[in-house]
Amino acid sequence: LTYLLPTMKQTAYPTKVMLTSLQETGEIYKYTNQTGELTKALADLIGDAPYNVEIQLMPAGNAFLISGKIKTEMKLICSHCGRDAVHEVNDDFKEIILIEDDRGRGGHTGHVGSDLVSDGPYCNYVQSASFDIADFVHEHIAAEEPYIVECGQPDCERVMKAAELRAGDPTSTDANPFSVLKNLKG
Repeated sequence: LTYLLPTMKQTAYPTKVMLTSLQETGEIYKYTNQTGELTKALADLIGDAPYNVEIQLMPAGNAFLISGKIKTEMKLICSHCGRDAVHEVNDDFKEIILIEDDRGRGGHTGHVGSDLVSDGPYCNYVQSASFDIADFVHEHIAAEEPYIVECGQPDCERVMKAAELRAGDPTSTDANPFSVLKNLKG
């Protein structure tokens, strides 16, 4: 009797790491779209865009240092003209991870992330030694999404102005905000 086992793609690096089991000298994790470990976790942000992630985790007393680079791109829509736009993500980071007990409902910190060079590293507080690298990378990429996306096309402003003119005068001080709709009759 022979059983056929489904072939499963073996990942080169895990996406969940037990921080307390790290080697004293630290460990390096590398992920790409070719190996695919993070593809599903990042799909909502980068779609099928290529990515290259390198992370180093190192114990440091009762904390853990996490540093590395994330390189990918996000396919977005220009805030000015509505065309497709590509935003490159080149994120270098150096942060600290602290494992602490649950603070309860009223026990929050007032800590705000800061730049390593000016005020010290950003500190991530976690409740467990189990660290999800996929979530960490996802949050870093999401934080890189610009508030105002610009396509960079030379005629972007003209396209936007033409659309505004078709819709009516955007600087109108008319008391009724829906008055611009009367100009949209087709």
